[in-house]
Amino acid sequence: MATVVHLRDAKRLWGEFRDQAMPYIRQFRDKTMVVKVGGSVLHGGTSQKAFLDDVIFMAQIGIHVVLVHGGSRHLTDKMRAAGIEPQVRDGERYTDRRTLAIATSVFNELNAALVDSIRALSGQAIGLRAGDSSVIFAKRKGSDPNNYVGTVTRVDAEPIRALKDGYIPVLTCIGSGDAGEHFNINADEVASRLACELHAAKLILLTNVDGVNGSDGRLISTLTAAEAERLMKTGVISSGMIPKVRMCLDALRGGVRKAHILNGSSKGSLLCEVLSDTGVGTEIVARRTESSNRRVRTRQDRANG
Repeated sequence: MATVVHLRDAKRLWGEFRDQAMPYIRQFRDKTMVVKVGGSVLHGGTSQKAFLDDVIFMAQIGIHVVLVHGGSRHLTDKMRAAGIEPQVRDGERYTDRRTLAIATSVFNELNAALVDSIRALSGQAIGLRAGDSSVIFAKRKGSDPNNYVGTVTRVDAEPIRALKDGYIPVLTCIGSGDAGEHFNINADEVASRLACELHAAKLILLTNVDGVNGSDGRLISTLTAAEAERLMKTGVISSGMIPKVRMCLDALRGGVRKAHILNGSSKGSLLCEVLSDTGVGTEIVARRTESSNRRVRTRQDRANG
């Protein structure tokens, strides 16, 4: 059953949104934001539609959104269906030729599905898939000639800049080598390097956790680069959060003003992070200033409104 909102409440809610969001809408119009979405959010249904609604809204109010996607969960499923058990070496998926072929196919399918979903929701998108464009260039990471895990060497952002306003470019995390070979790259790295090359206002990493937690287990609303480094050294930031935070720090060093890590599975979470005073995830900034401070809110605070 749909929830009935009385006119008086609707006016109040709209007024609250307008008063808080409008300054940010004016601030970020014609600015670029690179949004990376992980495989944990890309399982279709409500979570995928939730973040796509937000992305489309951002594009429609004049923000230049660049969407980068991973798909590790889908890749793992496809590999196991083909009788290949995924291997992890040095914290990364080992990618031989057969795995690379499956990865390229899976990521291109995901790319096409995302573009179709955006269009079905009245947005405008164009897919930049592996082999279709030369945006992300890479080289082999490590010395194993049979491992096609790559790292970004350069970014050619001109195909993205050439798109008409309102169009959302959707990129995979497969990069091209100088000899025409392809490499499987961490999608967070691709997004970070794109954000630097495009002089983006924000790098936003959407995942299935709320953000960075402190030693007390509570969500940290704002982190400086120095604070993030300290929390990694002391083990407060650990495991899979470390490479995400490192990519955020790389983006800040490359000129991106702010980086964000947040849960992308809830409708409106991306908009709340970008267009509100408090946000819902963790923002990482080079240094703390008056403009970068947000009132720290715990999950319980948010649950209580």
